[in-house]
Amino acid sequence: MPATTPPSAVMDEWIKHVSHVPSLLPAEILILLCLVFAIVFKVTVMLYRARKKETARTRLVLEIGNGTDSILLSAMDIPYLAKHYRIKSKFGAKLSWTSGLCLTNTVLNMSVPLPPRITVPFWKVAKLRSLLQIPHFVTI
Repeated sequence: MPATTPPSAVMDEWIKHVSHVPSLLPAEILILLCLVFAIVFKVTVMLYRARKKETARTRLVLEIGNGTDSILLSAMDIPYLAKHYRIKSKFGAKLSWTSGLCLTNTVLNMSVPLPPRITVPFWKVAKLRSLLQIPHFVTI
């Protein structure tokens, strides 16, 4: 049966390996560096998750443009893949956003309520105005 090393020998070996650390950096600076590293790590993970969530989400987007320029306005986020939805429109002289278009989840066979209006960010207002003053197209 092999003999195990006594705890004091293990501790002596440990002290030999880490005894130089306090001479390089004081304990306060080591604690501060660990804290900064933990904060940077947490923020990085949060940004990664937010970006991953943003890129994986399905959106209903309204595009307004002409042959050379266009603007994208997010109408709403939808929880399932795009293949699970169908857009129906009622043709006529007037196309109303909420009563003229119907978004249907084909898997659940349910109508999805569309938002009554789309908010345009202030940095896109000037571009939207210039697009609407000339012949343009609108797609969903």
